[in-house]
This record gives sequence, structure tokens and C-alpha cells, in this order.
Amino acid sequence: MSRPVDLHRLTWGEKGPLVVLVHGLTGRASLWGDVARRLAAAGYRVVAPDLRGHGASPRAASYTLAEHTADLIALLEATGPAHLVGHSLGAALAWRVAAGRPDLVQRLVLEDQHPNAAPSGWQGWRDWAAAWPDAFASEEEGLEFLRHSGRTADWWRPSLQALPDGTWGWAMDKTAVVETARSLCETEGWADLSRLRCPTLIIRGADSPHLKAEVAERMAATIPGARLVTVPGRDHWVHREAGPYTALLTEFFGA
Repeated sequence: MSRPVDLHRLTWGEKGPLVVLVHGLTGRASLWGDVARRLAAAGYRVVAPDLRGHGASPRAASYTLAEHTADLIALLEATGPAHLVGHSLGAALAWRVAAGRPDLVQRLVLEDQHPNAAPSGWQGWRDWAAAWPDAFASEEEGLEFLRHSGRTADWWRPSLQALPDGTWGWAMDKTAVVETARSLCETEGWADLSRLRCPTLIIRGADSPHLKAEVAERMAATIPGARLVTVPGRDHWVHREAGPYTALLTEFFGA
């Protein structure tokens, strides 16, 4: 296993309880912006890292769940214990951190992530990486590609960035995405969930195909004292609606 990466991070707020927000696969810290600003206005200090191979964080030699987890543990050792919030892949990393280092996690929020992906599921990400272009002549060309691919342009816009040669490309390493997906699909999470002892909130989008209702209910039964909230009309990215999502967080943090 490689040494922990010093993750690039964005911060909001200067005082108050610390909240760390962890993005999902292909994401980056800036996608939490609306939620983070609302949390800061509510009196929280917020940190959102770019995972290794994503955003402005360094690229690495390998991308296992154990290495991603070690990166987050190193960040929390530097910042101090926090309320830890993870979306999708970020949720899988968050529960690993909380299971292995309970001293670093005060309250845990798991957004729309299941603990038992199909071992072959990563192959879809391999096919995705092969099909997606590496660069575009302009930002607009990249956005048009996203629209044509059925992606929500405003949500994916932060994943496009200007490259040194004047073209536009992705703010994540496609190899990092594929290798992380493979490690995620090959790692079962039920044992870690059963070890959790911190207050835990599970958030599921009612219209999400990613976390099925019966799996979410089993997760809530596995984690001692966990609370499950299913949000009507929301898909896998529940936090895209920042206002109601932030209200859920602040109510849970203050409980």
C-alpha cells in the first residue's frame, strides 16, 4: 500500500464544529459548495477534500479502498475529529474510517451507498473510461458531449477543466476511477457497518437505482442505533438539493 496522499481540500467557515464532506467517484470537493456554504452559515467549519486521483489532489501509483481510507484518516488526524459525511464512494470510505478509527468520527452520514456491489461491476467503469474522450477543443465542446451523453451539464461542469495546452479535459484521472471502482466492487462492507458505534444517519434517494430500499433497511438494522431517511423525489445525488439536505444534516448534528 502506498503512503497517504496529502489531499487538496476546500474550506468554508472559521469556527464551530467540524464537518468533513467526501465526494463520490468522478467527483470533486467543489460539488459540495452549496451544502458547505449553508453549513458554514449555520455555524459549522467545513472541509471537503478531493480524493486521490480526483480534482486537484495528486495522482498516485494505486487506488485501493485501503489507500483512500488512509488518506482520509491522515486528513482527520490533522484537522481533528469531525462529523463525517460521504456520498456514494465517499460513504463507503467514511464507514471504513469510522469503523477503523472511531476516535476521529463524531457523527456519520452515509448518502446513497450500498455495501455489496457486484464483483464484476467495475467493468462498466472500464468501458466508460475507454469510451469517453480525454480532451476537448473548448469547454463548450465538453459540455455538449456531456449533454449528448445524458449527463446533467451543470452538475458535471466542475469535472471539466482547462489543460495546460489550451484544451479542456477531466478533473479526474480515468485510471484512478477504474481502479477505485474495481477495489470498491471487490470489497464487501457489511462487517465494517456492524462495527460502527457512532451515531449514524443513512440518507437514501427514493428514486435512486443505486441503493435499494431493502438494502438500506438492512444497513439501518446492522448499524446499532442508525437512522434511515428516504427522501422523496430524489435520485442518487440527494445533496444536489442543498437546502433540504443541509437541514437534514444540521438536525442530525444537533440531536
